[in-house]
Amino acid sequence: MSQSVKAYEGLYAQTLQLANEYGITPIPEGQLQSPYGVAIQAVCSDGTYDISHVIRGESGVVNGKIFQLDNLNGSFGSLNNALIDTTDPCALGVWGQTQVQNLQNLCSVFGFTYNGPGLNKPLGMKFDSSGNLYIADSSNNRILKATMVGGNIHSISLVAGNGENDYGGDGYPAISAVLSSPQDVAVDNNGNTYIADEGNNLLRYVTNTGIIYTFDLQGYNSYGLLVSGDYLYFTTDFGIRRSKLDDRSKLGVVFAGPSTGYTRGYSGDGGPATSALFNIPTKLAADSLGNIYVVDYGNNAIRVIINTSGATRYTLAGIDQTWTNGYIYTVASVTGASCLAINSQDALYVYSSSSQTVYSVSNLVNTAVVGGGHTNGDGDTPTNTNIGSVGAMVFDSNDNLYMACGDRIRKSDGSIVTTLG
Repeated sequence: MSQSVKAYEGLYAQTLQLANEYGITPIPEGQLQSPYGVAIQAVCSDGTYDISHVIRGESGVVNGKIFQLDNLNGSFGSLNNALIDTTDPCALGVWGQTQVQNLQNLCSVFGFTYNGPGLNKPLGMKFDSSGNLYIADSSNNRILKATMVGGNIHSISLVAGNGENDYGGDGYPAISAVLSSPQDVAVDNNGNTYIADEGNNLLRYVTNTGIIYTFDLQGYNSYGLLVSGDYLYFTTDFGIRRSKLDDRSKLGVVFAGPSTGYTRGYSGDGGPATSALFNIPTKLAADSLGNIYVVDYGNNAIRVIINTSGATRYTLAGIDQTWTNGYIYTVASVTGASCLAINSQDALYVYSSSSQTVYSVSNLVNTAVVGGGHTNGDGDTPTNTNIGSVGAMVFDSNDNLYMACGDRIRKSDGSIVTTLG
């Protein structure tokens, strides 16, 4: 009954003039039937059309405002339904009373530059210093950059990876390089991008001119990356290492965990971090003081390595005590802890894969703040929403929480909205 035609999520028009130029007029509220991709909602509060908000639902019926699109390839007439073709997340199938219209020009009309496949298991996200979001799109073997305008995704560009699952491309443009299941991404203040190329047991980096290079992990896997201060931090199977940002030729020095051997365990709290044992450390985050937090996945714990000289007594994750530089402490115990994020107030948030819930953690008390509900679509309160599996979390500069949920990016800012996917 439907026909797939090219369009893309995040269609964006800032002014009424642009909307009028392309003949966009709102029509009465319609319904989306079993949407698994995107739809468009009008916001016309001050005479402008904001087409950046997307609606994402699961099976069933959700309500949303649809646009009538004239003067592209004719008129829709009365548009009542929109169906997303699940075989191509970038394809929007629509029909009116009698005919289907071709929307393939919408990408160029609204300046949405990325025309690749939809997201597939994103597992890493970081914001750069300009507020743009970088995404490790793991199962598509690529790194994406989402350019943000006014808190919304305006365009998507490819940073690295041609989609093949393999290894290659060093010394050449990163968009033609080959990655294998990238697990995380980080960006420094000079615009260089770092990639945990886990399937190849390598760290890759893309210069700010777009050329990709490699430094060897010597057989270790890495699931988490972090740029903090002058260093790149990365997890290995048994601990954390760090490298100076101006010296990418070396694997780096041990920051936490054993320097030799392949021992896993749970020990070392209250002592030097280099004597501690971990059980599959994964994601990393830093607070405003430069302390490094890590998900100790196999131990259901969040641990912090004190990386601050000087003051010794202060509050971390709601715990007020004396801390020793270079020592490790457990600041959260969360069953199924798999990713974490820290906001501008140094508040700690942890996602549990067991309960599919995000918790705020303070003084070892876990409070549910997102997830655990039954609403699959957008627009409900965070705790009423089912967020499913989350592969990564990160806060923007306004402390909105972004979550990589399955094959989409969702934002919690008082309600849940899908920003991409």
